Amino acid sequence: MKKSVFLGAAILTIIVIALGVQIGIMIENSRVQEVRQFIEETEILFSDARLQSLYYSQNDLTEGQCNAALQSNLEFNEKIYQEGVNLERYESTNRIVDILPERKRYALLQMQFWLNAERIRKACNFDYSTVIYLFEHNPHEQQVQLDQKLTSATLLEVKEQCGAKMMLSPIPVNLELTSVNIVKNTHGISSVPAVIVNDAEIISGVPEKDNLIEMIGC
Repeated sequence: MKKSVFLGAAILTIIVIALGVQIGIMIENSRVQEVRQFIEETEILFSDARLQSLYYSQNDLTEGQCNAALQSNLEFNEKIYQEGVNLERYESTNRIVDILPERKRYALLQMQFWLNAERIRKACNFDYSTVIYLFEHNPHEQQVQLDQKLTSATLLEVKEQCGAKMMLSPIPVNLELTSVNIVKNTHGISSVPAVIVNDAEIISGVPEKDNLIEMIGC
């Protein structure tokens, strides 16, 4: 009788464990499929952004085209923001698929938005300011972590105050991206956090809110 009870309990335990493993595999497979779909959508968005930038660089923009270009770039930025939200969610829940390539694509999308915004601003004489926030992804040094948190908070406050007068592009510098390194080297930036306003004025370290607002003019 005792052997029968123990055997039944053992079989039940094995079944429960097997079901748990199977459910876990199904959940992970679902996450993998979701991430793959995210990758495909990001590729499309990135290709669309490159074509948009190519169009801006090869054509003189009329007043009507300027307004249309500005609106399109703002819509593009909204899509980038949503991609960033999804990316953060995938990074926090996924344990199988390597997210680093998508982090690099996201950084390139931010670079593309900045290039588009700069091109439109100069070609159309718009009075908004472009702001690049250069930071380190997953920094190890506590001081860098603190400075970046303070810088992010300051930039968000300024963005809320300035609205459309400020085109903000947060870009990580430690993902081995050549285009980002060119920006860094061109402006002589050797440490982060750093902020570049209108591809000209540089703020090293944590920016002062009032000083940044004065630069932007809002």
